[in-house]
Amino acid sequence: PPRAPATGSAQIRFTARDWDGFLLHPLMREAVAARQALDPHAPALTFSGGGGTMLLPGTPGSDGAVLFPVRAAKTELSAELRQDASGRVVCSCSAGGADEAASSAAASAGPWLARLFETLVLDLDGCELSFRSLRVEPDATLTLDLRARVRAFPSLDINF
Repeated sequence: PPRAPATGSAQIRFTARDWDGFLLHPLMREAVAARQALDPHAPALTFSGGGGTMLLPGTPGSDGAVLFPVRAAKTELSAELRQDASGRVVCSCSAGGADEAASSAAASAGPWLARLFETLVLDLDGCELSFRSLRVEPDATLTLDLRARVRAFPSLDINF
């Protein structure tokens, strides 16, 4: 009989600069494109890169938040990603401009980004990592707790 994949957990810690790089990584771009392909109403989002991420440590009763720039079509937005007390991922976006198009882009981008991160699965050549939780630590690093499912061991010459 076929063997069940091994399961476990993983944790990744990011500085603000690391998070900027993660958002621009090809695996993350693939995850965004795959999610956009499944959703006919998906906003045309791209991660801006080039810095701009801020990590806001949690306070009692809060796990903190990560703020980062994102572009929806031609509108520059600021996204705030966090996890609420019930464990749900929440993302709100705001636009610098106050025009209707910018407000509309911000309103649709936030919930879409929340679903993206809540359902995020990265396949590292046979080892799937899926989102479980996020928090910003007191030292201003972002921690992602992930589920791990190992279907096959990654090849020795893999380059992520």
